[in-house]
Amino acid sequence: MNKNNKDNMEIKIMEAFTSMKSDQEIGMPDIEDELSKLMIRRNRLTMMNHWRKIAASVAAIVTVCCIVVAAIINHRTMVSDENKADITENTFTTKARNTQAIPVDTTLAMPRLVALDNAELCEIMDSLNNIYKVEVVFNNEEVKHLHLHFKFCTGDKLSEVIQNLNMFEKINIKQTDGKLEVE
Repeated sequence: MNKNNKDNMEIKIMEAFTSMKSDQEIGMPDIEDELSKLMIRRNRLTMMNHWRKIAASVAAIVTVCCIVVAAIINHRTMVSDENKADITENTFTTKARNTQAIPVDTTLAMPRLVALDNAELCEIMDSLNNIYKVEVVFNNEEVKHLHLHFKFCTGDKLSEVIQNLNMFEKINIKQTDGKLEVE
């Protein structure tokens, strides 16, 4: 700013302070009007900030809810998978030498996996007798003491279980009149 402009500005300011003219006549803004405009702008900004905070809070709550729902679904899936594994591997697995045979009067509520590990064929046939209520007759004593690893599901048909047992080389089982004949 050069010296003349600076001097002119100082003169105008001095005139404004010493003059009896109104602010409008001098060209000065009305302080009260400017202050009220400033307050209105400030209130709008405060309200906007208030609504932004509310929006941010709602977004945070929705995010947390989504995470919780996802965790619950994931947990239920994991528990369901663990239960399936327990059903097929632990809860319903029977080892021939470590557990008692299923009592004849036991009613099976749902199919289960029976796993017989290194069991003699006579033990396997006893299990079939207990589950399917069929009489077992051995026509060959040597076959009676064969050791097998065999799994079957109690929901399978007896004919399917017999078919699977007949896949072993030395075993031949025939089903006739509610009897199982092992040759």
